[in-house]
Formats: sequence, C-alpha cells, structure tokens
Amino acid sequence: MKVKKLVYLFSLACCFGPSYLFMKIGVEELPPFTIVFLRVFIAAFLLSLLVKMQKNSLWRYRKHLKHFFVMGGIACVIPFSLITYSEKYISSGLAGLINGSVPLFATIFSHFYLPNDALNMQKSCGILIGLAGLTFVFLPGSHQDFYQIGSTLMVVLSSLFYASGMVYAKKNLQGLPPLIAPTWQLIMAALLALPLCLFVEKPYHLPFPSLKALGSVMALATIGSALAFILYYRIIEIANASYLSFCTFLFPLIAVLIGALFLGERLSWNVYVGGGAILSGLLVGTELLVWKKAT
Repeated sequence: MKVKKLVYLFSLACCFGPSYLFMKIGVEELPPFTIVFLRVFIAAFLLSLLVKMQKNSLWRYRKHLKHFFVMGGIACVIPFSLITYSEKYISSGLAGLINGSVPLFATIFSHFYLPNDALNMQKSCGILIGLAGLTFVFLPGSHQDFYQIGSTLMVVLSSLFYASGMVYAKKNLQGLPPLIAPTWQLIMAALLALPLCLFVEKPYHLPFPSLKALGSVMALATIGSALAFILYYRIIEIANASYLSFCTFLFPLIAVLIGALFLGERLSWNVYVGGGAILSGLLVGTELLVWKKAT
C-alpha cells in the first residue's frame, strides 16, 4: 500500500508540476482570470462527460454543494489566480519552488483539525528536511524587485489555500464515488471564475490568442486540472492530508526542470543539492522509510 500511495503521489506531481510552464506561456497572451476560467471550465466539462458515461448522476450528491463550493474557491480559483498572476513577474520554476511550502501549512492545519493526522517526530523531520532543501534552492537567487517580491508573496498565499483545501477535503468530502467530488469542485470553480473573467478582464476585447497559448490552456485543463483532481481525491481516500501535501515537494523539481528545458530558465548547482534534500524529505515524511525504535 505504501508503494501504491507513492505511485499516486508521483503521478499527481507529474500532473501539477508542468502546470507552471503552461501558466507561464498562457499568461503572456491571456489575462489570469480568463486562464483560470478556461482551465476549470474545460476540465469540468470533460469530467462531466466521464460521469455521464458511467451513468452516474451529479445531482444525486447535491447535499454536498456547500463543500464543493468551498473547495472550488480555496483549492481552485484563488490559488490558480494567485499563481497565474504571479508568473507575469517571476519564472515558472520559482513559482513551483515557492509552492513547495504547502506541506508545512498542511501539516500544521492537519494537526489541529484532523484528529488522526497529528504531527509525529518522523513527519516533522521530513517536513524540515524538505523545507531546508527548498530554502537552499531558493535563497541563492532571491534578488527581487517590488513586483517580484509581491508575486512571491502571492505564491506563498496560494500555498496556504492549497493546504487548507487538502485538509477541508479530507474532513468533509470522503466516501464519494471517484469522479463526483472533482467534477463538482471544478463546476463550482467555473461558476466563481466566470464573472471575474467577463466583468473584470473582458477578454472578448482582446485579440484571439495563438495556438501556443490555447494549447497551454488545454494542457492546464486536461492534465493540470481534470486528471490531477481525479488523482487528488483518490489519494484523499487512501491517505491523510499531510501525506497528500508531500506531493508538493515534487512540484519544485518538476517545475524547475521543465522551465529550464522549455523556457531556458537557468539551473544552478544548488538546485540539484536542494532537490536531493526535497526527495529525502519526501521519503522520510511519507514514512516510506520507517524509523524503528531501538529495543
């Protein structure tokens, strides 16, 4: 079961990790709320088709609408918007690196709100090792202007929302059929993002975007949203919220590597050292490596 959970964790990281690249490409031509709306709308449409193919009914689970609405806001619209906007001023790799702070917040929230997910010594050590790796990667290149500092803080804030969403979903949305929660969450996110898109940014006045930008938005919707949230809720069913949060220790590695490969964002030696610490923290914190008490 530990190996199975880790496979899900790596798969989710491979869905969310490239999202920073897709957002960076998309925001060059499209405003942030528009990208967020298209992302969640397309993903919601695709998952709704899958639910229909399974001959299931979304409306049957309407008693959970309040929770789906909350998740649509705190786990989709708010963090997606913050990160997308921030990438107008910072690199996709840096955004991914900063988002690696999610496990710290998730573990703290879980300790207070989920009785079965309290902190222990091994989990705490895994968090500290992973965060030390992130700090080592981030600090050597942290010379930023006003807009970069603001964007950095926006990504940190998005990490708070991601972490709270993980804990909220674990507490309120367990036991549902596989596609119901992610589909409803994305539908609610689309409803929340639509007025922001139409009335704040008015994208219908903008020139039609290039195929490159549209392709990035489609990748965000299919890989970074539809598939990612299917895996997200699968992990929630078989693991605790702090375990799920460790997926974000892998985001930085994937985001930095993809940013360097496709956008020419430069990697330095400290990234590799910090990346090793991140992976070590993942193995320790998820208890794939178990510390045995001396007898």
